[in-house]
Amino acid sequence: MDRTPNQEGGHIKMRTPLKILVLDRLINGSLNRVEASIQVGDTALNSTISALHNIHGIEFLKWKEPYRHRRGETIMLTRYQVNERSFASAYRMVSQYKIEKPSKA
Repeated sequence: MDRTPNQEGGHIKMRTPLKILVLDRLINGSLNRVEASIQVGDTALNSTISALHNIHGIEFLKWKEPYRHRRGETIMLTRYQVNERSFASAYRMVSQYKIEKPSKA
């Protein structure tokens, strides 16, 4: 599920797993579910965060923030950021994928 091969010009190219794309963004900043959907295509950020925490042990800072949607109503969204204690683990996880990713020949 994480790595779906696509045939391109005789080379197999692996898609970057969504959890790695999200984690890469969270190492360098923070995301809420609207930004995650727009920036990396993750339409279930809460589930991605849960999997990163439960399966990989990554801890996150979470806080609520107001968000005004296009109809003008304000809703509360959760913003996530990698906890400082988990930064090294998160960085290793992202770096490991980048090392394993096939190069373009």
